Order: sequence, then structure tokens, then C-alpha cells
Amino acid sequence: MAPWLERQIKVYMLMVLLCAGAWTSAVTPANSTLAKFEQWMARHGRIYKDNLEKPKRYGIFLETLRFIEDFNSKAANHSYKVGLNQFSDLTTEEFVPRYTGFRATSRSSNSSAATTFKYSMTQVPDSLNWVEKGVVGSIKNQGGCGERVTKSYYIIVQRHIIFWYCVIYYV
Repeated sequence: MAPWLERQIKVYMLMVLLCAGAWTSAVTPANSTLAKFEQWMARHGRIYKDNLEKPKRYGIFLETLRFIEDFNSKAANHSYKVGLNQFSDLTTEEFVPRYTGFRATSRSSNSSAATTFKYSMTQVPDSLNWVEKGVVGSIKNQGGCGERVTKSYYIIVQRHIIFWYCVIYYV
């Protein structure tokens, strides 16, 4: 075989090996994030309704994962770290109305809120722990907002009455 042909074959083989190495390193993170997404789906019991929903949720999951990695890489600036949870495939726009009960309403520019503020010169404490006073319970995961509406309304009214009683009595 001619030396120039042998050298040309070696150059082509080197290029093929370099391309294969680059392709493998480019594919591996996607496969690992896809595997992580599949594990997350299994852990949280996620089953999507059709083939269009899963890629959409995977994209949101990847954005959440990037946020987590970016936030935790700057952990020296924070006293805590963030991680994946059962909400990692939801956008903020989906999460807020579903789990907080918040429904945004548009306000006209002519509407005015009450601007009067009445106060007294009474000395108030710097802080109050309403849990210790028995006014509110400890924090719990309540699931979806619509699951326990009647009980929630009952508790809200009860706590509201107790709260105002405590404000008048203790403060």
C-alpha cells in the first residue's frame, strides 16, 4: 500500500474516533437526565396522558434540574440547597393556581383600594409565635387545594375567630 494512502486512512480513522468520542459524550448527559426523569416519574407515580405530554414535562423537568444545579453550585451564598420534589415537572404558572389556590384577577385602573390606615400607639412585641399560642397548627402538606375544601373552610373560620380573640386579648 502506498504511504500516502496509509496516512490518509489513519487520518480518517482518527477523525472517526474523535467524532465517536464527541458523540458519546454529547449523548451521555441526555441519557442520564432521561434516566433521572424516568426514575423521578416512577418515584412520584407520574403517568402522562399522551405522547405529547411526556416530552413537554421532560423539558420542564430539565429546566428545573438546571435551576437546581445552578442554585446548588452557588451554595456558599445560601444556607440551604434545593432538590427535586413531586412538583419538578410543573411550571410556576401551573403550580401556583393548582396548589396555592391563588386566582389572578385583573383590576381596572379606576379601582382604588382603601388607603386609610388606623393605628394606635400601643406597644407591640417584636414577634409572636402563633403556633405556640395554639392559634395555628404546624405546617403540613395538604395535597391539592380542592381535596379538603369544607374542612379547610371550617378551620379557617375557627382560626380567624381565635386569631382575633388573641390579638385583642394578648396585644
